[in-house]
Amino acid sequence: MIRNLSSCTKFAVICLLTVWINASPGALAQAPLDPLTDAEQDGAAEAAVHHPEVIGYVGADPYVGAVMFVVPDKEAFEDGNTERHAAVLLSARSAAGGARALVALGSMQVLEVEPVEVHAVPFGPQELAEAWDLASQDPALQEMVGELELYRVRAEGEPFEALDYEVQGMTVIGTEPGEICHATRCLSLLFRNGDLYLEGVEVLVDLTAGLISVQQGTQ
Repeated sequence: MIRNLSSCTKFAVICLLTVWINASPGALAQAPLDPLTDAEQDGAAEAAVHHPEVIGYVGADPYVGAVMFVVPDKEAFEDGNTERHAAVLLSARSAAGGARALVALGSMQVLEVEPVEVHAVPFGPQELAEAWDLASQDPALQEMVGELELYRVRAEGEPFEALDYEVQGMTVIGTEPGEICHATRCLSLLFRNGDLYLEGVEVLVDLTAGLISVQQGTQ
């Protein structure tokens, strides 16, 4: 009897391992507090971008600044409600507006939408890449920076050491009404060459207005 039971147990374990190995990543359920998967982030962003209320705040082709895991409410969690949610922050391309969408990850349904200040939305990789595309075409910058064509924006997940000539962005916010970048989304571009940053060049890109300012800074 013991030998037979052992054989059955081994068979059951082999079957379970076979099912687990052959299961697709998407078929394995996420635990309630697991970090967001790439598929969840992409799905939540897609759902938010196409939601009518979101479009009303930020237009039909907004920037996605961030997709963040929402920690479940303690009481709901204790009551057995383990549904996972994500908050998607978006900003308008050509107007000073932002939105936050709450997405249920199981159904990829948008549950809530609310407006947010434009500066409450972090800059995403897409905005930095577009800022660099605009700036790199500026004749004044091309003249100031030698080997400008070697610089590029680091891709998501790309190791720091993989890029010798990198363009980085720093958020600029105007503090007073009417001041530049007070109600628009602006990036100051930084140029890294190895372990050093290029000095003497100041590049400001207003993505909302589509404007570029290039100045010779102090060394």
